[in-house]
Amino acid sequence: MAYYDSAEDRIVVTIVYDGVGNAGKSTNVRELCNVFTPMRRSELYVPEARKGRTLYFDWLQVESGLVGGYRLRCQVLSVPGQLVLGHRRAHLLGFADVVVMVCESSPRGVDRVKDGFARTRRFVDARAQRRVPFIVQANKQDQPNALSSAEVARRLGLDHDTPVVSARASESVGVRETAALAIRAAADSIQKVLLTQGLAGISGPSFSPKSLYSAMQSSDDSANTSIEGPLFDDEGLGDPDAFETTTIPPTPMEERVTTPSTPSTIAEPSMEREGVSLAAWPNPSGDSGPFDEAHVWPRAGGVAMVADALSSARRPRADLVGRTGTSNGSGKTGLILFQAGRYCLKTGQSRAYATEGEAVAALQALSRTKELLGDWLPPETALAILYDRGRFWLWTVTYWHQTLRARLDAAEQARDEQEASQVLEEFAHCFARSLRTLAERNILIDLHPSNVAYVDGRSLYLDDDLGTGGAYPLVHAVMQRFEEFSQWPDVTSTFAKSIARAVRQELAPSQLRDLGLGSLFSRYQPRHEAARRHHEALLSQLGAYESEPTAQPSSAPLDEQAAQTASRATRPGPPLPRSVDDLPSGFVWPGGIGRDLLRRLADFEPLLSGSHVANDVTYTADAYVLSTSRTHCFSGADDGRAALLLRARQVVADAGETVLVLVPEPEDGTHWLWSIDKRETST
Repeated sequence: MAYYDSAEDRIVVTIVYDGVGNAGKSTNVRELCNVFTPMRRSELYVPEARKGRTLYFDWLQVESGLVGGYRLRCQVLSVPGQLVLGHRRAHLLGFADVVVMVCESSPRGVDRVKDGFARTRRFVDARAQRRVPFIVQANKQDQPNALSSAEVARRLGLDHDTPVVSARASESVGVRETAALAIRAAADSIQKVLLTQGLAGISGPSFSPKSLYSAMQSSDDSANTSIEGPLFDDEGLGDPDAFETTTIPPTPMEERVTTPSTPSTIAEPSMEREGVSLAAWPNPSGDSGPFDEAHVWPRAGGVAMVADALSSARRPRADLVGRTGTSNGSGKTGLILFQAGRYCLKTGQSRAYATEGEAVAALQALSRTKELLGDWLPPETALAILYDRGRFWLWTVTYWHQTLRARLDAAEQARDEQEASQVLEEFAHCFARSLRTLAERNILIDLHPSNVAYVDGRSLYLDDDLGTGGAYPLVHAVMQRFEEFSQWPDVTSTFAKSIARAVRQELAPSQLRDLGLGSLFSRYQPRHEAARRHHEALLSQLGAYESEPTAQPSSAPLDEQAAQTASRATRPGPPLPRSVDDLPSGFVWPGGIGRDLLRRLADFEPLLSGSHVANDVTYTADAYVLSTSRTHCFSGADDGRAALLLRARQVVADAGETVLVLVPEPEDGTHWLWSIDKRETST
């Protein structure tokens, strides 16, 4: 269970590697020591082992970037797989923020996990009192009868939200990918808590490996509570110590340190859309007179906007609440939505707080999320805390935009194929831009047509939630449109062409390879023949584009005098990261190392060396490459710093050594994010 370490101002999460005996859990954790540099991880801690098998746990601590502006630390644990040690396994699973289920890829290996997997999921969710993310690793893919990841997913009955990673952990294949998915799932889960509850929602116990070991030894002596049956059928492992027993839930640890309890919020009611009780909805104008301007974000422009929205005639839009499938609106039954003239006012039952402090913390967290959106954010957006009925409600105020879902519904009802083609072309642009946002900022947009609008050639994200997982939800959102409009072949053909064109415009082949887009499309199983044809065509086109080589900056020797003259004559707009002493705090990452490097590079004249993606600008200076692009140009310092922090998290996750610099352009107030990397040398 995640907790906030106030002494180090960081959030700590626990990732538990689970599975039957000999599946490869310990192998994964030990291989992670080779994946992460010693600067980013602790030493491996193994309290006890017998003949290479874990008796208590394997422990590794990894520094994993940022989430919600806070540093993230991951405690990675593997459980013992022997059935006799099931009580220890249950103890460790009780701390899980994410579970990585490791299984052998053979038919028998998957069957050994199948029944126990469901019981384990129920047990973990019950302990956490929420849905805990699971990652499945299909290990030992080198076995002759190994099943594919898709077949493993099918046999385990997994939904599309549970990724399956093919691996050969003993060769370190798939180890990094599995860990990356687990860390992203943990970060995504924590981000949601921060948005709704602030730091007070991060209330798990803190513990060290030694205190955990001591607590588990005490648990061995006092184990007297059981849960239903063994979580896995472990027969046939050849372990003489294995025999049937029952598992127990974790016992309390004496050294647990807890943070304040979760803030009090109004429980989300269970209601059908037609039965929404408007009487339970708060009044945006509140019952305490004028709103507090200190509780509005941003102050500049936001106060006037909120005041204008509250003075406008409004009506509740319960017709857009609790919608499912292809219906326009939100699937969230706890959503509260008003249309007030040209404004949209939105809150929810989970955004009602008992105290002003809790509401302010939630506003600060949500404002940071809005800043991370960059140019996805609707230009007229404000957040406000409004008091009503004894609660502090956090509201989002924007202009009322027509969603792509609403336009698709109108086109379908009018049988207007031309309009449907136009809207789907805009959706294709949103898809490509969301892929680029994920590749460059590690932000996952919830790409349902009800969450996006396309205004004056610009994609706008209307929802409040962001994720940091893989790209499969984006692929799924696109393929669902092919299924939905399979009866209109001309429309879907135009849509397919728009996707291929937009992806080429927005992303480089290397970015598609990093996202694994081709393999993610392969995971989707089309239901309609028309969708299947376009699916195959897209796989072919995207595969061809992914395989295209990425041109590297030229390293051919140049006459230095001529090169510098040419560089100055053709230098494009972005200001170079030169005068480090003029840059404010927070504009260079990492601070000390980055500023020292910039001072060293000040003695060299950067040379324009070309670009490898459209709109990219690349310079060389000494042994370094300095690069930026139009997509890394931000209208304000806040957007730029948010992008820098996200990029820094990605650098840390990839164990990279990139230096990041945010450089302001004095003439127009824009800010350019530069990356500085060591130049690759050929041997």
